[in-house]
Amino acid sequence: MKEANADFLWVGSLGLESNLLLESLRKLDYTPKNSFHLYPAPGPLALSPDGDKALCSTFLEPDEPFMTPARHEAARRGVQGEGDQGQPALHAPSTRRPAA
Repeated sequence: MKEANADFLWVGSLGLESNLLLESLRKLDYTPKNSFHLYPAPGPLALSPDGDKALCSTFLEPDEPFMTPARHEAARRGVQGEGDQGQPALHAPSTRRPAA
């Protein structure tokens, strides 16, 4: 991978495999320009210094009952664009329909 110097690295990983792969690549003196990780552990990947250029998907939907506890309120604000970090937040509209 280091010799190919690809513009984009697609990683079909599960859980912490993304972190382990990026750490191994760093030990080989290679950092991907951009990468997408299919099913990572998003918290550890976001907190890792190796994951600064990593993209991933999430299954978080800001719907009840998942957003009821107070500890999830910050995640709800971030998803709906009310982030307090000064960074733009993304909002993916829910596919669920309101109950009649």
